[in-house]
Amino acid sequence: MSQNQDYVRTDLKGFLSVGSIASVWTIETGGQIAAGESHDFPELVYVRRGPYSVKIDGEPLVLRPGQLMIYAPNSYHQGHLPCDATLCIVGFEAQLPLTAPIYNTPIMLSEKQRDAMEEIISLGSGLFRPAPLGLGLRGMIPCEGVADYGFQQLKNRLELFLIDIYSSLSQSSKPSLGANRENFRNEQLSRVQDYMLENISRELSLSLIASECSMSVPQLKLLFRETCGCGPIAWFIDQKLAAAKAMIRETSLSFTQISERLGFGSVHYFSRQFKAKTGMTPSEYARKVGK
Repeated sequence: MSQNQDYVRTDLKGFLSVGSIASVWTIETGGQIAAGESHDFPELVYVRRGPYSVKIDGEPLVLRPGQLMIYAPNSYHQGHLPCDATLCIVGFEAQLPLTAPIYNTPIMLSEKQRDAMEEIISLGSGLFRPAPLGLGLRGMIPCEGVADYGFQQLKNRLELFLIDIYSSLSQSSKPSLGANRENFRNEQLSRVQDYMLENISRELSLSLIASECSMSVPQLKLLFRETCGCGPIAWFIDQKLAAAKAMIRETSLSFTQISERLGFGSVHYFSRQFKAKTGMTPSEYARKVGK
């Protein structure tokens, strides 16, 4: 074999490249409705705890725990209903392929993808801090003393995550049996949660919820335990309390009126549930928010 033969070299074409980061943070909505905004870069929102009700270009939808949404550049997004959710947000600059429905579409992440999302948030939160107030800046700036390889790690992990999302969306349109089951479970959860949110002013029992949603009580309890980590009534009360916080902040209703509008039965029961959830009474919360 000749010693001067050249090696074959294959040029590696870039499929997707993240050019810059605008934000990496975690937000607790605490029953508030997020203000609307739009920007010229994509932004992904992962619902760690939810659900989260949002409007995108005027169209409302609900994101469930474990779901991801990538807002398209220049799409106007805002909170829709009061929700008590934990959101992980990453704003970034990249040209994403458009051959798969990757923008403005709820994407249920696999366990592996959720772990990758948590790693990105954990890494990014140590690399950036909010831009200083009073300078006319938004988003985040690099922390001082961060090594360059830290930003390379974040760039590579985010790119691999996005490629994995794109790959999973681009696979065969014929879902597997496991995917069918997952889709059916998500549809069940969406139907039940929508029913409860539509009836947030009522007192609902497990048997009534199950009957109205064509399920048995054991099925209903298992569904919420596996998807939300709590019982259906506990989830329902959380939504009532998130709405109560918004009413305290934004209206002049009395605590009795709020408890009646949210179907708590009595103001005393409302106060007990409020303190158990928030660690403070409704009066203490009102003073905290300046009401």
